[in-house]
Amino acid sequence: MNNPLKIKYQDLINQQKLSSECPFATCTNSTGEGFRWIFLPIENTDNFLPSILLNQKRNIPLRRNSGDDNSKCSSCAISMFDSEVHAVEKFNNFPKHIREMLGYTHVAQGVIDGLGLKSRTNKSGHFDFFEFEDVDLLSVFTVVNDL
Repeated sequence: MNNPLKIKYQDLINQQKLSSECPFATCTNSTGEGFRWIFLPIENTDNFLPSILLNQKRNIPLRRNSGDDNSKCSSCAISMFDSEVHAVEKFNNFPKHIREMLGYTHVAQGVIDGLGLKSRTNKSGHFDFFEFEDVDLLSVFTVVNDL
């Protein structure tokens, strides 16, 4: 994947010493909308961190299945969904104790046209978003629903 814009967390990706390309070769320039679980207030500095940084900050250990290159690459991205419905469904499918541990309270929506690279969307509407350097996601996201 050839893109002249630098990924904001490329140094973090490089620290993972992956044997495969990250962001994934199948990533494309972002278009459309993204939906993300957030904490209130939306200005919370944790809302737009990749999961690897958020988990380190909150002392959440690595998941058992997080050791392969794809998982490590994904952990350096921001988790998003292609619709509000998919975001809420995925969150509500977690057991209550997992939802409480995660602590998210709301869904935010933003237009991500040209702000980064996105992976293929999976069957539950999830995709990884690799934002470009100097992008301020807070400026394009607004709260749209409770979780």
